[in-house]
Amino acid sequence: RGSLREPPGPALRRADAVVVHHVDIAGEERVSHTIRLIERMIPRHTLRVQTVMVPGSLRCIVPPRETRTLDMSASDLDSPVPHPGDHTHISTLQNSAVVFLTGVGSPVTVEAHAKKLGALHVEGCGEHEDHHYFTSDEVHQAVKRVRLLMQDPTYSHVCIVLTEKDYWRQRHFW
Repeated sequence: RGSLREPPGPALRRADAVVVHHVDIAGEERVSHTIRLIERMIPRHTLRVQTVMVPGSLRCIVPPRETRTLDMSASDLDSPVPHPGDHTHISTLQNSAVVFLTGVGSPVTVEAHAKKLGALHVEGCGEHEDHHYFTSDEVHQAVKRVRLLMQDPTYSHVCIVLTEKDYWRQRHFW
């Protein structure tokens, strides 16, 4: 979808391959419905592929002196302090609260992935348009929200998460 993309009909009629993405998040009924629609338009020779997105790790972007309060991997004071660029295992989202700063076209999938990875509380998905540029005020509001959620003992970690796309769009900001 999108104003710069061609309509699906003509593209599908000449497709050599069709990829149905997020089949694990979309659900069996929706995937089956989508495939039935596509099957009507694609040539017989078209390769059909279904994919799932599997997040591999999280990457710290918070400077070390701030990490003790904002980064989820440092909730245990005996743990090593991650530095910007360090990878944190994705299982760290288990039993966490996550405040997203995302401006992506499909925020529902971002939220679904966080919940699938074990986050107990997810917020911020879908609050910003695709390709949104974050202001320092928006970041400060997210930090305030994290600090408030940190007071709830239900969560093993509380953190701000950006997608890689959102990070790279404004990497100078971070």
